Amino acid sequence: MSEKFKKEWEDITFFAFRYALPRRSASSSIVSDYVVKHWGEFQDWTQEQFKREINLWMRMDDKAEGYQLEYWNKILKLKSKKDGCD
Repeated sequence: MSEKFKKEWEDITFFAFRYALPRRSASSSIVSDYVVKHWGEFQDWTQEQFKREINLWMRMDDKAEGYQLEYWNKILKLKSKKDGCD
């Protein structure tokens, strides 16, 4: 994968994540599973940004439901590159 394509892929994946985060739809499950599957391919900054935005959403959205939290908690539990994940 070329560096240009990798950056574009990472951006598009992050935009899909931002779309799915507050949704109460299948997009939460699909996007969170995709992020988990490809976690090691993201730059450390992007990994940390996923976690920051999930934590912010959890603090701000008091209507977040259990099944949504389950999807996003999978990402919060992952080690980031700065924590020693490859």
